[in-house]
Amino acid sequence: MVFMKETRSKKCYYYYVAGSLTAARGLTGCSLRSVTLLAPSTPIMGNLLFSIIWLLILIFIGFWIAGIAAGFYILLIPFTVCIEPLSGLTDFLLKVLQFPKYCAQSMMDGKGFN
Repeated sequence: MVFMKETRSKKCYYYYVAGSLTAARGLTGCSLRSVTLLAPSTPIMGNLLFSIIWLLILIFIGFWIAGIAAGFYILLIPFTVCIEPLSGLTDFLLKVLQFPKYCAQSMMDGKGFN
């Protein structure tokens, strides 16, 4: 990764190699202290295999389950005003509606199934 920091007098180029940020050769007066925040603190994507599996789960399972749960949620939510025990069921359906978000977050993190 290459980062550029432009000041009024000069442009400083930095590159990120093996966990450390280093100034480009030949440039004088470029301080690394001011750009250490540009280095990523966590990887953008984790394990690629798990990311692909989570993408498949999101497309083929997550959207469908959330869509079905959304239909039931829409039908039942007005009745929770009259029938108080339905509140637990609608809360569960709301959690199921958030399953695609969980799949997408796990996909971006490359998280396993444990």
